Amino acid sequence: MPGNHGQVSIRPAFSPVQCGVMTVIWVSTLPLKGGKMKIIRPSEVKIEEENRPVFSGKVTRRALIGTDMGKNFNAGIVHWAAGSRCKLNTHTSDQILIVTAGKGIIATEKQEFSVGTGDVIFIPAGESHWHGAAKGSSFSHISILTKESQTLWQD
Repeated sequence: MPGNHGQVSIRPAFSPVQCGVMTVIWVSTLPLKGGKMKIIRPSEVKIEEENRPVFSGKVTRRALIGTDMGKNFNAGIVHWAAGSRCKLNTHTSDQILIVTAGKGIIATEKQEFSVGTGDVIFIPAGESHWHGAAKGSSFSHISILTKESQTLWQD
C-alpha cells in the first residue's frame, strides 16, 4: 500500500532475504518521526568481547535490545569462533536462540544437537544447557531473554 499513513511512509519497494528456512522482508525506508519504534542495524552496534571465564574460545556479543529500551526483553547477537562454547548454565526465564549463521551445538547434560542457519531453539527456564560453535565452523545466533532473567553458571 504506497503512500503516507500517519507518521510512517510505506513504500512498495522491499527487499526479501532468505535466511535458511526463514525469509525476512524489510521496507527500504521507514521514518520514525515522533514514534517509539526503533530500527536496530546490527552492523552499527558496538561489538563487545566476552572475556569471562565461562566462555572458552573467542566469543563476541552485540547488544541489540538492552535495558534502556523495551520493558519485556533483552536481545543480542552472539558470535562464536569455531570450536568456542560456554559452560553449562540455566536461566530464570525461557531463552530463545535464532541461528543466523554457521553451525553450532546446543546441548543439555545428556544430549547434543547440531543446529544451523534458520533453526530456532527454545530453552525452558531452569533447563541446564550449553551452546557454542561446531569444530571447523563459526556460529552466530540471536539470544532473547526476559529483562529480569538471570543466568546461573555451573562448573
